[in-house]
Amino acid sequence: MKKREIVKAVLFVAGIILFTAACNKKDDGPTLDFDISVPADWKYYVLSNNDIVYYAQSPLKTSENDTVAEDLVITKNSATGMTLSSFYTAYVASLDDDTTYHQISVLDTAINGVDAIQLTHFQTIYAVNTSNGDTVHLDAKLQKYMMLHNNYGYVASFNALTVTFEDYKEIFDNIIASFVFKN
Repeated sequence: MKKREIVKAVLFVAGIILFTAACNKKDDGPTLDFDISVPADWKYYVLSNNDIVYYAQSPLKTSENDTVAEDLVITKNSATGMTLSSFYTAYVASLDDDTTYHQISVLDTAINGVDAIQLTHFQTIYAVNTSNGDTVHLDAKLQKYMMLHNNYGYVASFNALTVTFEDYKEIFDNIIASFVFKN
């Protein structure tokens, strides 16, 4: 009888320890199915909001031209049954309604062995100035990489003002060179 009470007590304590450990387990949040590296001074976020899965933002420089942070947005959309070409065509069709969209170039490329399409274009970006509530119109240059992986289409979009894009081009190139899908 005493032995059974000791076993019950040990099991009870073990249960409390397991329960406490489970409650204290940190929720690491959403996970990515790719790896990517941004410069150490950039802020980045792993997201699970709709189709946006990753966002990174550069710090502002002291230059008078650098008034808006450059950024990277990675989206993930279902692309079951699509080819890279058809995914690209559908993506560009969604931009065609924007009269500020002006294509500069389209190139077939590869990112660490994965076929990709590189799209570079101009576009006016609208933002709200939070200090006074006014809408701000920003002339931007964007470089996007479209890829397919496991029935999903990915778009990695590097965004900068037209006046700062060339200053960030090498950084953007280094970031996309670090992009690798996990197995």
